[in-house]
Amino acid sequence: MSINRERKRAILKTLIKQHGLSKAYDMFGDFIGNRKPMCASCGSAIYYYSEWQETGYEIKQCTNCGWMHQTFGLSDELVTKGFYYYGKVNESIFKAFKQQIEANAVERKRMRVLFLSKKKSQQKRKERGRE
Repeated sequence: MSINRERKRAILKTLIKQHGLSKAYDMFGDFIGNRKPMCASCGSAIYYYSEWQETGYEIKQCTNCGWMHQTFGLSDELVTKGFYYYGKVNESIFKAFKQQIEANAVERKRMRVLFLSKKKSQQKRKERGRE
């Protein structure tokens, strides 16, 4: 076990020397293979839980974006802002679900930009008031 740990340390040190700190950690995470699945729209980790073999229950959700895909047996539940479906899922329904997630992501990014610009303008007002 200690040999593997020493090899991993050597690999990480070499990656840091060649590519820099942040890129090296990304590459090292891919090398180790213990990366969590990430949400395509917001980039946060996806919660995944499965009891498929025992009960046929499985859930995937992103708490940051607010979407959820829950499976119980042969019926699926797809939930996001502006979209809800319960029943058997085919490709067209799943495609509509993904399109709604992407639309929500675009709206979320737009609102975030507005929030940050508003926040910056409020900071400028505070600075003017202090002078």
